[in-house]
Amino acid sequence: MARVQDLHGGKDYEADFATRMKGQGIWADLLRQRFVKTCDRLGFNRDREPLDLSQFRPAALRGQGDLFG
Repeated sequence: MARVQDLHGGKDYEADFATRMKGQGIWADLLRQRFVKTCDRLGFNRDREPLDLSQFRPAALRGQGDLFG
């Protein structure tokens, strides 16, 4: 519980919506750095290749199929 209080300026709970889910101080900075480094290591938040939309056809051209027919 002491670590939670360190993250929230000595309080157990922060009722303010804008700051409630954000820590502050040295522990919050450490967690933020670890999260960013882990995302980089696992390949998250990278630029993605654009989708090839030429492979898709509108459903109206294919019809409903056998679901309701």
